[in-house]
Amino acid sequence: QLQKYKVQSGTILKTTNGGSSWVVLASNTTNDLYDVDISPGSSSVVWVVGDKYTLLYSDNAGSTWTKKSEAGGMDFKAVKAISSNTALSLVSTSYTKGILRTVDSGTAWSEVYSSFTALSGIDFDSGGSLGFAVGSDGKILRSSDGGVNWAASVNSHSSSLYGVKTVSLRSLAVGAGGIVLEYDETSPTAPGNLTKTTADSDNTPTFQWSNSADESGYSGSYTGSGVAKYEYAIDGGTYV
Repeated sequence: QLQKYKVQSGTILKTTNGGSSWVVLASNTTNDLYDVDISPGSSSVVWVVGDKYTLLYSDNAGSTWTKKSEAGGMDFKAVKAISSNTALSLVSTSYTKGILRTVDSGTAWSEVYSSFTALSGIDFDSGGSLGFAVGSDGKILRSSDGGVNWAASVNSHSSSLYGVKTVSLRSLAVGAGGIVLEYDETSPTAPGNLTKTTADSDNTPTFQWSNSADESGYSGSYTGSGVAKYEYAIDGGTYV
């Protein structure tokens, strides 16, 4: 991707040659800017966030910017776009932190997660469904529905996490002290060379993985414990 953006202080910079050179874009704000993201599938739609409730939105690759409405007095710390009109933002005030979500290009925001723990990084896969947010004290949150709902994941490490990257079903989180955490939701590979002990009309066993529900009543492969659980079936017989 040759077209990229970066922000610093109140300045938005853009490159169209992979970073060989950068041009300054008129942002019409002097507020500190913290993060920028391009909407997947629409390189002309760009989101920029910063302090004092600053959200800048462009639908023409940064030629002009629209300042959207303020989000309840919170400062925007990071932004992740999952479509041309839907995005998630990490927000912070002196008394609360959380995640806001918009489905109308930033005009209105709804709170989808609230916490006293500061959050510092958020990312979603290319499909916009699976996402993670990370923060202080090893905080890891997971969403499987495009950021509508979030659940805390068990993390045995208490080091603060600063960033996260999700590609397909694999995610990496990085943080203090050089810590790197990996989460992989790829389904297990079915074993091969299965042989039936009793001959029938079909001598090739059928092996199939499926998502399992855990003892706490979670539905699907993710249990909230940081472990993805599966069950398997051989010719219709189910085993956990």
